Amino acid sequence: MNIIAIAGGSGSGKSYLAATLKEKLKGNVAILSYDRYYKVLTGMSLEERAKVNFDDPKSLDKDLFYAHLNALKMGDSVELPIYNFATHSREKETIHLDPPETLIVEGIMVLEEEDFLPLYDKTIFIDTEEAVRKNRRIVRDTKERGRTLDSVLEQWAESVQPMHERYVSPSRKNAEFLFQNNGSNGIPEEDLAILLRYLNS
Repeated sequence: MNIIAIAGGSGSGKSYLAATLKEKLKGNVAILSYDRYYKVLTGMSLEERAKVNFDDPKSLDKDLFYAHLNALKMGDSVELPIYNFATHSREKETIHLDPPETLIVEGIMVLEEEDFLPLYDKTIFIDTEEAVRKNRRIVRDTKERGRTLDSVLEQWAESVQPMHERYVSPSRKNAEFLFQNNGSNGIPEEDLAILLRYLNS
């Protein structure tokens, strides 16, 4: 099984690129988001959970993510966690995943953790301007996650961008392929063609 890792800042277009590649690549392709693996915050109220810095790598259950990646790489099935972003909690239900031919993993920290790197066959980092990422984050969180504009902007200033500069941006050094995504009309065909050549090499 081949594992393709896609990293980049919040709002860089990781999920969009992953979905595009799933359509373009041959064979059985599955997508696994590291966002599924936020830690279980037991004993905390909703207000307390909302104040957690979810852009810090410590908020992610890296041990479970690594165990699942390793199991899939070895040909074993796994039960994926389901994370509820509205309540900041993990659901009791899981999603069964059999090992695909190609697994695309995406998340802001997938290239930050050194232990994950040996499991990847291809590594991509999406470079996107801060203003573009910020606008995309505002749209996503207000429309899809029911957040207020003020709360999105506050979180961006207090945790999203500082953690990006501290952890996410430096992880681009672990990527073999750097990909620019500052447009608003999808991925240019010529850029996608270059990326697909890299993935098929």
